[in-house]
Amino acid sequence: AYRGRPPRGSKRAFADWEIANLRKGVKKYGCGRWGWILSTGTFHPSRTAQSLKDRWRNVEKHDQDEKKQRRKLEPRQPKGDFDISPPTSEEKERKIREDQENEKLERGSRKKTKRQLQMERGKQ
Repeated sequence: AYRGRPPRGSKRAFADWEIANLRKGVKKYGCGRWGWILSTGTFHPSRTAQSLKDRWRNVEKHDQDEKKQRRKLEPRQPKGDFDISPPTSEEKERKIREDQENEKLERGSRKKTKRQLQMERGKQ
């Protein structure tokens, strides 16, 4: 007794007009009100609230994939006023000095192993 609906399990692809009605229903009633959307919208008789929910999940995933593709195709532009010119020789030298100083500090702060201490004692 399926009261006008074909039995469950009959698979049918969503038509474009059904997807448009699904989008309108979600916009009007919100995500999660699948029963309301089903009863107020126009859909194929085999549709259930569950099938609308499942289709909506795939519609959203497809929309997100399209956005990602667009982002990949569009050239990225930096936000704000960034100077992207190459560093000057002075800046390079300063960076090298900072790196060397940091390396010295790191070497000095490390604890020596027993073997290293024995080697130093043997040299003296």
